[in-house]
Amino acid sequence: MVEKSSDVFAIEKIGRYRGLYHVLGGVLSPLAGITPDRLRVAELTDRVGREKPAELIIGLGGSAEAETTAGYLARIYRNTGVRVTRLARGLPAGMEIEYVDQVTLGQALNERTDINYGEGR
Repeated sequence: MVEKSSDVFAIEKIGRYRGLYHVLGGVLSPLAGITPDRLRVAELTDRVGREKPAELIIGLGGSAEAETTAGYLARIYRNTGVRVTRLARGLPAGMEIEYVDQVTLGQALNERTDINYGEGR
């Protein structure tokens, strides 16, 4: 699921995802009056019930509101048998560490992965 239609186009340009999309129409922002009933969460829940997907990929931005929305959605679907994942975050390819902001660098450290040399050969 993504926040807005333009996010679908950005993912489609890459050509590596072959699934369905759900556009939420925004992210939760109580201070701005954007609550779950103002987003397309109910429609998503209906789709999950009908289509029984194996996985929901949360593709929201990195703002505090997007993080809150991702956590909210993960809680809703945690007991449904649907795997809930999110797009990876961290260092942009080709970026020098000294120029990366502290939040992004912190996320990259928290979400580091193993390097598997030569496995599968």
